[in-house]
Amino acid sequence: MKNNWYPEEFPEKSRSCVLSEEIQGGRAFEQAKQEARYAMDIEVLLRSYILRVFVVFVREASELVPSGIWSIDRLESESLEFLRRFTISARSERGYDKDGHSVREMVSNWNGSLLVEVQRAFRQSPELQEYQDILLRADTAPKTSADSENQPDPAMSAERAGREKKLEWEDIEIAFISDERVQVQAGADPQTYNYTEMGFEDKRTGKPNQEWALLRELAKERGEMAHGSRNGKDFMAKEKRMERMRKRLRTQLKIASDPILRDETGYHCRFKLRLAPAFEK
Repeated sequence: MKNNWYPEEFPEKSRSCVLSEEIQGGRAFEQAKQEARYAMDIEVLLRSYILRVFVVFVREASELVPSGIWSIDRLESESLEFLRRFTISARSERGYDKDGHSVREMVSNWNGSLLVEVQRAFRQSPELQEYQDILLRADTAPKTSADSENQPDPAMSAERAGREKKLEWEDIEIAFISDERVQVQAGADPQTYNYTEMGFEDKRTGKPNQEWALLRELAKERGEMAHGSRNGKDFMAKEKRMERMRKRLRTQLKIASDPILRDETGYHCRFKLRLAPAFEK
């Protein structure tokens, strides 16, 4: 698995544990696949392999909750995203029979989400029960403080500081430092993120989506954009992209209120949005 799949706070030792399980599970899967007679049997084996690695990720990630580095909601969202991404990878790399024929699709080609039948099969597995048990244990575990041998890095400290002080959009500044990266100042030391980490990846292509392009256009205008004529398809398409962008920003920055206001003149960002000097050069 590519290292950039892991959240920034996910420790190196935990990444090693997941990788070890991926290797061992992959070997077991390939051996069992040789005995499979039908494509359906391979699909069952592939799902078991995926869930085997998934549970190790969740177990390792759950250690971030008691220390306050992650919330239980963050654990759940990161775990489900790992499951989706690993399903795509596993099916692409191992989802074929002895003759090279691929098993059925597991992820929607339209929006990148797990197909309904795959979700159903996952929910019925004992591994999903174990996943739920891990969430419950993490949610009820006594909170601990990081000791001197396990101090979080500045990014973790910034995230905790954000939770301790309720941020508003007026506290946020986002600056594009390149076409694919932004620097976010959220009441602490600035952090840089790419479009994937900000939630603006087109799941079909892996490239920045239309909302990211719209955010960059807004940055060129320092957070102000006229909406033009309110008639026609162009206005409706922009309004839909703007609403999806609002939702992604609320999710990423953990602020429930609307980040972008609209009046009769156009759209107005409540947060500071600009192109960094390095980008403009």
